[in-house]
Amino acid sequence: MKALVAIAVLSAASAHAQLAFKGLPLGVDRQQLTQQFPSLRCQQVPPQFSRLGEQRCTSAPCNSDACRASEKALGSYGGMPAWDTGFSVVGGRVAAFDLVVNATSYEAVREALREVHGAGEEQVVAMQTAGGAKVNARLWTVKTADGKISLYERAVNYDTGRVQAETTAFTRWLEAAPASRKNARDL
Repeated sequence: MKALVAIAVLSAASAHAQLAFKGLPLGVDRQQLTQQFPSLRCQQVPPQFSRLGEQRCTSAPCNSDACRASEKALGSYGGMPAWDTGFSVVGGRVAAFDLVVNATSYEAVREALREVHGAGEEQVVAMQTAGGAKVNARLWTVKTADGKISLYERAVNYDTGRVQAETTAFTRWLEAAPASRKNARDL
């Protein structure tokens, strides 16, 4: 009986691995991020677009072999092509990452995420395209001990989805930060 309990505990623990991108866990400092991915350049997010004073780290063109290898690593996720990979850094630590994938890659990326993080929950959400068409799209989410990861079948437009991972602390910071105030509306 004790052996069965131990196996169940180990299975549950492995099903909810720490949030990470290519082995680099969220929560590491910015220096570790840019050492592992030298093609990343970090810039302060302009105050009008930031509630947390965060930095945004994204790829920049580069010429060295290490930089090209970094670009290649950033260009795939779950064995599928990915692009626009970015990281949010708050207080010098990586708090979130997001990237774009093809909508047709949804199932393959979801299965890769399930292997690492467990079953998660899937729901169908309604969305409207820029052209006004209404479509249903899948959203898969799993909560872990240190945050959550979400996979949107269609997020950027009809053909592209998005993967977002964020630490619990990042989510709490966003919830607690005052929303930016808009100037007077069209008067």
